[in-house]
Amino acid sequence: MGESFKEIALFAVAVFGVGLVMVMILSKILGFFVALKATPTNRAGWTVGIAYLISAGALIFGAPEGYWIYAPLVPLPGALGVFWFIRRGLRSRWIDDDVAHSEGHSIEDGDLVSGLLRLLLMLGVALALMLLRYARQAVF
Repeated sequence: MGESFKEIALFAVAVFGVGLVMVMILSKILGFFVALKATPTNRAGWTVGIAYLISAGALIFGAPEGYWIYAPLVPLPGALGVFWFIRRGLRSRWIDDDVAHSEGHSIEDGDLVSGLLRLLLMLGVALALMLLRYARQAVF
């Protein structure tokens, strides 16, 4: 227990940085074909939620023994940050786009809660994956 605060902080940044990079890369790829006609919050929620599930699943099934139980938490802070940035970018383009107004779509007022709830639902799925690994490990 002789770790200094600096060592612990460096480890936390490294661990959460891995999750952030995974979610960023997957969100960028998924952004090209997931929920293209959805409103900004829905599109960001679906894109980041799927990227989070893929990242959490990879970390759950690829984590060393004893650490896989924490795997769904690793990409979570990164997913929240990426969700906010993607939503902000999509929303600013949505507001600037006159086509969205002419087609009868309304600009979202504050549907951030909906996107965050969707992300929490994805966390629940990641936890279910974790339990699946635990059950599989207990059987074999």
